[in-house]
Amino acid sequence: MSKGHDGDPKIAFAPGQAGGRLECSAQRSTEAEYLRMLQEVAGLGVYFRNFKTGESFWSEKMFEIRGFDPRYGVPSLEQSRSTILDSDHVLPIPNRPAVEPGTKEKSFFIVMRARHAQTNREIWLKSKGLIIFDADGSPETVIGVQMDVNAELNTKNKIRKIKKRQIMLAREVDHRAKNILATALSVVRLTQAENIDDFRSAVEHRISALARAHSVLADQSWSGASLRELIQGEISAFDGTNRCSLHGPDLVIASTQAQAVSLILHELTTNAAKYGALSQPAGAIRISWSEMKMGGVLIEWSENGCQNIVAPSRLGFGSRLIAATLGHQIGGEIKTLWRPEGVLHELVLGPAALMATPPQQRQAKASAVVNSGSIRGSRVLIVEDEALIALSLNEMLRDAGCVSVGPASNVDEALSIIENNIIDMALIDLNLNGESSLPVAHALRSRRIPFTFVTGYNYITEEFNLICPSKFLKKPIIQSELNEILSIMTKIKNSS
Repeated sequence: MSKGHDGDPKIAFAPGQAGGRLECSAQRSTEAEYLRMLQEVAGLGVYFRNFKTGESFWSEKMFEIRGFDPRYGVPSLEQSRSTILDSDHVLPIPNRPAVEPGTKEKSFFIVMRARHAQTNREIWLKSKGLIIFDADGSPETVIGVQMDVNAELNTKNKIRKIKKRQIMLAREVDHRAKNILATALSVVRLTQAENIDDFRSAVEHRISALARAHSVLADQSWSGASLRELIQGEISAFDGTNRCSLHGPDLVIASTQAQAVSLILHELTTNAAKYGALSQPAGAIRISWSEMKMGGVLIEWSENGCQNIVAPSRLGFGSRLIAATLGHQIGGEIKTLWRPEGVLHELVLGPAALMATPPQQRQAKASAVVNSGSIRGSRVLIVEDEALIALSLNEMLRDAGCVSVGPASNVDEALSIIENNIIDMALIDLNLNGESSLPVAHALRSRRIPFTFVTGYNYITEEFNLICPSKFLKKPIIQSELNEILSIMTKIKNSS
């Protein structure tokens, strides 16, 4: 230190000393700014608290995350903790030993719920830091960072839900594919013809009708099928568009019933093309429909311009399919008036056919061929909501030498049949048009009647797995597998 000419003391610096200190100060300021920027980018709120002296610090991001107003300074420990919603987390408590004496520090990482101080919304926080202890093991200082992880958790939950939905969709696709195959197999099994060419043609047309119904469903995201489009699809397949008039409101057939309705329309159109209005030059068809007050749909199919139309001497497969599908699956009926100028059909589709508004597990086991001699004469209950599959099972049971009982298309029908009939064993569809068949299984089990589930699913839930005394029967069903299941159930019955 030296004195100037006026006698006042002056500070003297060595050459370059002042500049060096200024450079260090500027460097520290730059580093602090970089650190602040990195904290902002990472979304980290930094905090510090000394429990002994009360000294504390929160970064700008920390105030933002927790919702406290920085104008009022760092909130007290009590204020901060009053917004923590999870009381089970271990947080440092001043003046209370938390670790063994001599422990210097301990790191922590917790995920906890908190309440945003300004908005009161629930937030999820990740908190990571270090607790420094005094000689007695009481917390002295805590320093750490916090991060709002709501967006991260929401993303994870969304991904989890998407994956769950994908699994459900994959299983549903598998289930529907099995049902399609089972229905197609039933069409092949039940179709009758005088020669192979007629047989091939009939099967191709019926399966094409199923494909058209699925195309309509796919166009409407499987939310239902337009009745008008189903009719137009069948009429156009026989080049009858210019000879048919359609009259009716826009109604949507439920996705579970569209396939059955399509097959009914196909059979009506086929009969018209072979024997009715579409087989004669002047023939025409008027198709009208309306929604009934008590639910369901009334369809009037009126053929005109024909000559010498008479009722057939016997009912073919098509007529049987229409009657069975309407009565068994859709809950409707058909009335037919044979007129010389053309047939008149009145079809009633039950309420289940119409949409209300417009548009884990055990693997089923394979079976081998067995001798069906021991199962002959057994009375087998069929519980199946798909009319074609029920008809096919009836034929297969007859070929196995059994007597079919039913079929029942829902739980109430099945329980009534069980109550009022002698039954040796039963075949039960897992899903009866959205209704679980477990009540039927429990009723059979209480009576010691063997049964098995028939399913298009590769896997089935544990509750079905636990109650079933036999192996499951997979769709599509073949005769040898059915025979083996029947033999197994016969042995169970004989041993009980």
